[in-house]
Amino acid sequence: MNLRLSIPVYADHHREEGEKARFRVRPLFMPSWTRDETDVREDRALQRLASAITKNLAEEKTSPDHRELLPWTFSPPATGQNIRLRIELRRQSFEGNFYVAVFEGAGCRQAVLPRGGGLSFECTPGTHLEDELKRVLTEHLRKLEKENEADFDPKEWLSGSQPHLTHVSVVLPGRQALPAAPSRKLSLGDDTPMDGGKELRKVGRCLDALYPNDLHHALLRENEVGELLSWFTQRKATTPMVLLVGRSKAGKTALIHECVRRRMEKAESTKRGLFWHVSPQRVISGMSYIGQWEQRWTAMLAEMRQERHILVLDDLPGLFEAGKTAGSDLSLGQVLKARQEHEPVAILAESTPEAWGRLRETDRAFASMFQVIHVREMDDDSTLRILIRSLQMLETRSRLKLAPEILPLIMRLQTRFGRARAFPGKGVEMLTALAGSFADQFPDEGTLKLETVGAGQVLDWFASRHGIRLTMIDNSQSMTPSGLQEFFSSRIMGQTAAVSAMTETVLMARAEVNDARRPLGSLLFLGPTGVGKTECAKALAEFVFGSEEKMLRFDLNEYSGGDAALRLIGSPGHSGLLTSRVRRQPFSLLLFDEVEKAHPDVFDLLLQVLGEGRLTDAQGQTVDFCNCLIILTSNIGAQKTRHRLGFDDRAAEEKEVYREAAEKFFRPEFFNRLDRIVPFHELRRQDIQHLAGTLSSRALARQGLRDRRVEVLLDADSTGFLAQRGYDPEYGARALRRAIETHLVEPLAAHLMTWKTSRAVRVQTTLQNGALHFTCEVHRQVAQTLRLPVRLSHDELLDRVDEAHQGLDQVNARLDDWKLNDSEDGISALRAWYYRLRDESNALRQQLHQTEASLEAMEKARKKASASRGTKPFIETLDDYLCVMPEAGIENLLHDLLGSDMSARQVAARLDLAQPMARSTAMALRLLWRVNRLLMLTADEGPSPQAWTLVSSAKLSLPGWRKDAFVDALNPDGTHLILEGHGLQKLAAAFTGVHASFEESLVLTSYSCQELPSGTGEISHIRQGRRLLDLRTGLCMETDDSLPLEMALALACTEPLSF
Repeated sequence: MNLRLSIPVYADHHREEGEKARFRVRPLFMPSWTRDETDVREDRALQRLASAITKNLAEEKTSPDHRELLPWTFSPPATGQNIRLRIELRRQSFEGNFYVAVFEGAGCRQAVLPRGGGLSFECTPGTHLEDELKRVLTEHLRKLEKENEADFDPKEWLSGSQPHLTHVSVVLPGRQALPAAPSRKLSLGDDTPMDGGKELRKVGRCLDALYPNDLHHALLRENEVGELLSWFTQRKATTPMVLLVGRSKAGKTALIHECVRRRMEKAESTKRGLFWHVSPQRVISGMSYIGQWEQRWTAMLAEMRQERHILVLDDLPGLFEAGKTAGSDLSLGQVLKARQEHEPVAILAESTPEAWGRLRETDRAFASMFQVIHVREMDDDSTLRILIRSLQMLETRSRLKLAPEILPLIMRLQTRFGRARAFPGKGVEMLTALAGSFADQFPDEGTLKLETVGAGQVLDWFASRHGIRLTMIDNSQSMTPSGLQEFFSSRIMGQTAAVSAMTETVLMARAEVNDARRPLGSLLFLGPTGVGKTECAKALAEFVFGSEEKMLRFDLNEYSGGDAALRLIGSPGHSGLLTSRVRRQPFSLLLFDEVEKAHPDVFDLLLQVLGEGRLTDAQGQTVDFCNCLIILTSNIGAQKTRHRLGFDDRAAEEKEVYREAAEKFFRPEFFNRLDRIVPFHELRRQDIQHLAGTLSSRALARQGLRDRRVEVLLDADSTGFLAQRGYDPEYGARALRRAIETHLVEPLAAHLMTWKTSRAVRVQTTLQNGALHFTCEVHRQVAQTLRLPVRLSHDELLDRVDEAHQGLDQVNARLDDWKLNDSEDGISALRAWYYRLRDESNALRQQLHQTEASLEAMEKARKKASASRGTKPFIETLDDYLCVMPEAGIENLLHDLLGSDMSARQVAARLDLAQPMARSTAMALRLLWRVNRLLMLTADEGPSPQAWTLVSSAKLSLPGWRKDAFVDALNPDGTHLILEGHGLQKLAAAFTGVHASFEESLVLTSYSCQELPSGTGEISHIRQGRRLLDLRTGLCMETDDSLPLEMALALACTEPLSF
């Protein structure tokens, strides 16, 4: 017999520091219950409390003595008041809201405080509740303060926002039982008979307890829901055993939940028991001796039959695997099948078609007991209607606004990348995850506007969640063949056929013109060792999936034995290496290296993967490979072409040789499933020369050098020396790697061991006497050559504007002296340059007049404010994005940062010392810098641009100089940047130096200009995140990866004495 309790509950809304606000609930009249159940939704918090109380009192319900249950039955009518008090204690005082529940009991008026220790007191007639509460609470808290001076926290007694009283209904199942007489027999385990109800609550999950808010809705499934209800709400001559069969995410679980919901809403829902979901693995979990799980399972089935519960299963094949051991083939499925023949229980199960087929192969007699209902995938119109309804429910629950325009995008993404699952489930799942992600970004206050979460945000979220580059799914971003070839050519040297093949594969996948039922691409790389086949795979993984770590490598020379196929797809009880990794990381590149050495059974598996884009493992689960890129490498045919490689006129002949070799080795059905056969030729000397710099940079970026804060610079002679020592046509790039390790890394490590310093070090590598020579020097901070003001007075600002006017007058005078002669073909280059400078001068003149008017208006406001405020000065409150580090803050800054291992937070705290410039000051200085820039450009008559080459020791940060610096072209080429323009010498010089970046660790990057003398290696810039500090000027600002123009102009176009 079930015992129903209605328990009074106190609930409020509370926010812990640094966390999201949550509802917290606890029993009202149970001071011994000190744990709060919390959730962002109150109904879920109440459900958690009900489950916790049910679990806590379940054993008390079945015990002979029910005195422990008596306090839980106390539920008098109560009202609540939230009273604000100030409490004065001996050592502290505090003010807050205290919630009091008042009720009638024992012939008097009682009050209880739910928070804190559950303090209760009697309200004396004729007194105010507020006065009585303050008296009792002060006395009690002073006593607690005296007893627990160290741990006493009065804030635990304060109520949160929205405090109120509610009730939670608890049903305690089970029957009262007398304790069994102790047995005198020797037993290895506990011989007490298991309580089926207790074990069911321990192992299973009651779906009825999820009503109403945590049950899924099955929309547009009236026929299937009606058929299910007819089986489990009407009396039948036989015990129902119903099976829902459909693809993953087709809506099987939602149908079960909808059946539970509607059955509970009907009056006749009590004719049958509860729905209990049971997992086979949880049944056998914790069972330690022979026969224990059989006893538990039998007791659970007996309890379910007696109480007329419905057993819900979602892993029918797992029933016949759980319980098996090396000495016994008995399983949960066999026990259940035997009981169903004589003492059946109602079963509602779900299964995919693949799992249903496995069950029929395992035990056809048990499978034939089920009445099968097929759950079909919904069409696009029905799916869209369900997504609209789901979006409305999500907005109601999470207070989040999602634009309806994202629903077609969700359907498109899931149609393209979620082929292994069915609609509508996969669309609803993505929508729910999307809403949850954005709700976490905007926790409580305020709601997102309709346009806030649009297609762009959805694409960004999908790309970051699944590990695919945004350009592969966002059609608004351009992707050109030339851009792809440039990316791959910077990583791959001399392999034009491979670059073309990878470019075509990426373009087809981006345009979605590849076969949707096959992998994104399948390529066979053929060529000798060390020519870049693996490097091509890494480059392709980085471009498509955003990281080289998305490449899953399988060396097939390790899979040449008879068990190779089982290792890849698994065996009963063991997951496969291939299928499990792809299931965990479906968006990835699969590299099968040395494919010719694999066992023939492996080729049969790859045949299915290449042809159908899917593979079934030993557990019967199908793995989707349609979101993978597959690359196979081999050196078959390399011996025949070795002596003919390297000549362009032999390219077609070499390709045919490789193709013939592949056709002879692979079976026709395997060969025809490959998209492209890509030949690789031996690396030539010029390829090795280009590759030497790339491999050296990678070797010098290793963790040991980064931890020691060592920056290594290689000159051209050193790189050529490594290329010469590493050139070997037979071994390709591997010989170059050995040469770099032997002649660069090993001597450098030995040299650093003799350098006793903890400071950052710069190592210059040169070639001397046929060996690399290392010169070490400690990094120093560049001297501050310019001190910029934070705020200028009104008179000083007008002086700067007058100085700018004078500079423009001088610019115009110089331009008037130019002799302009048009050519016969039209406007001469000199006249075009003249017009360009005139336009800039006129624009600056107009901005200066606007600045003067703004300064005059500000001065009038200052005088008016001073007159109304007496002697209190007027201070401009508008701040600019340009900041200035104080002189005391910039002095020895780098010494402090490099001399100790400072955390990123400590570095940020030092950069926070920068003070923002006043808006008027920054505006005047920027105009003055631009005028000085024009003076430099008009000093020499002539429009011929110059070219300056900036070289970086790492990833190059592009200067943001397009608007005002008269830069005609920016041509990035790896670590080189060619600037073409007019009068760029000082700007190029301002860009050079060493940049120190503080993120997870210190990274030093050198910038130099080939046309200018090399610098001293002094650190000139400090970067952390988006903030960049110029140590020479003290300017600090937030920026992207580019060098701000203001920093370069401040250094290049201003004399220190001007300020």
